[in-house]
Amino acid sequence: MCIRDRYNPGTGKAGDISIHTERLNITAGTEISTPTFFTGQGGNISLTSTEFISIEGSENLAPFATGIFANTLYGSGQGGNLQLTTNRLDMTTNTAIQVGTFWGTGHAGDARIEAQTMQLQDASFITTTGQFGNGGNAGNLEVIADSIYISGSEGSSDPFGSGFTGMSTMAGPWGGEGGQLKITATDNLTLTNRSQIGTGSAGPGPGGDTEIITGLLEVNNGANIQSIAKGSGDAGNIQIVANQVRVSGVHPDPFFNDITGEANLAPSAITTQTLDQGGRAGDVMITADAIEVTDGAVIDARTFGPGDGGNIHFNAESVSIGGENADMREFLASQGKSPFVARSRVQTNAESLLLGDDADGNAGDIFIDATELNLFDKGFINSETTGPGTGGDITLVTDRMTISGDARVLAVSAVSPNAGRAGNISISERDTFENDNGIVSSAALVAAGGDVSIEAGAIYLRNEAFVSARNL
Repeated sequence: MCIRDRYNPGTGKAGDISIHTERLNITAGTEISTPTFFTGQGGNISLTSTEFISIEGSENLAPFATGIFANTLYGSGQGGNLQLTTNRLDMTTNTAIQVGTFWGTGHAGDARIEAQTMQLQDASFITTTGQFGNGGNAGNLEVIADSIYISGSEGSSDPFGSGFTGMSTMAGPWGGEGGQLKITATDNLTLTNRSQIGTGSAGPGPGGDTEIITGLLEVNNGANIQSIAKGSGDAGNIQIVANQVRVSGVHPDPFFNDITGEANLAPSAITTQTLDQGGRAGDVMITADAIEVTDGAVIDARTFGPGDGGNIHFNAESVSIGGENADMREFLASQGKSPFVARSRVQTNAESLLLGDDADGNAGDIFIDATELNLFDKGFINSETTGPGTGGDITLVTDRMTISGDARVLAVSAVSPNAGRAGNISISERDTFENDNGIVSSAALVAAGGDVSIEAGAIYLRNEAFVSARNL
């Protein structure tokens, strides 16, 4: 079944679709859509359901066969906007809500989704996209709810590609800007099972920013929040304001990582990245009462090319980083790789993996301002450069800081003989700094190492604690 108000090729405007009902069920192979072709303007879609909107697809159908669509196709026509309001929104098994621009220069419309509760599962997604356009801008996406739950497809071989579950905006490879993504979840926002919230740019246009406001943000079992620059356009920033942020765990099933070209496990992550075309990675900014990064999870900003990596900035009452993930450690051992990345970590990196010495982007800085910072059980804060770019500086400003159980604060320049200098480490404690069997070190293999500065009311070094600034 198809409910469609469609304009055939020309200059006229497509009509609008407006539906008001108690319940709306959209089943496999059914769509509500207002496409525009060539220069005509697309129609708007307004859906209001007092009880629920349910969109349920099929494993035998692609996501584009079931859902709600307001797209502009082939030409310069402006796409229509989408407004959806309901008490409960459920999307499952290959479904989509999409506002996009495809194969043309027309700009996509905006989307606003509002519900009390929202669930997206099993390759279902909400997106505003210019990824397949020819210079048109992606629209903005705003999502408002009390509670949002997003869970990816169990057993998917391509969880962040064809099996994508989540929310996204994307600028296309031939230009156009990515849309802004704003999510307000008053009570909680949960991402699990390799689901994703993402913005990005695949070309010269900038990607959109991500803004998340919630009570409790949980990212676990290999899910992630990502901003990426695949082309020369800059990636957007990620800004999170929450009472609590918990990033934890690793999904145990391998998947093919199209950046490294290898099989890997997916750690739960909040990440910004720039690849090999020169765009700058975005910044990660988190303001919360409590931030926890545990069981092999990652918050990072990295560059693989000539574009600079992003910065990481925490402002919190308490920050806890620690725990090594057993699944990741065993997987790395089976591949003959170092288990170091099985650790929980906050890091910025300038990587030479893709371009070697042509990867001259600089790593971003890390700044943490907290009442209490606890690094434990092999957790670490790390800034590293393996290419000509410089390593980022690490600045930690707290009342109390504790490092224990082989946890580490590292600023490193390594691998390449042309690697840039290591970053500096500055630790300023208003009360006490305690290092119990931990490491604080700025080190360089060839280039200059950075400085290490610690200021505190009291400093305690115990059980082979190590503080160093050195060349390796």
